[in-house]
Amino acid sequence: TWLYKGKNGKSCDYVAKKPSKYCDSEDDDGTTAAEACPLTCGNCGCQDSLTWLYKGKSGKDCDYMKKKTSKCSKYKDKDGTKAKHACPIACGEC
Repeated sequence: TWLYKGKNGKSCDYVAKKPSKYCDSEDDDGTTAAEACPLTCGNCGCQDSLTWLYKGKSGKDCDYMKKKTSKCSKYKDKDGTKAKHACPIACGEC
């Protein structure tokens, strides 16, 4: 099981809270969260994030972006991740 800085309770669920911040983090053996938590970090091929929210607002997820594709390059979540990166399917990027 991958753990952020080897700490209990800081697994892929922890990474999911701020993937843009933690996906590049390594555990004690040097494995990155992106490698150990591919679904959380969006590394399972082309797929939309399950956690991204425009400005952190409930209901403003990748499904919301399907209706706002012209804004995919502009809209960001609280961490600064653009919709086109977090929601590539919804935004027509793949």
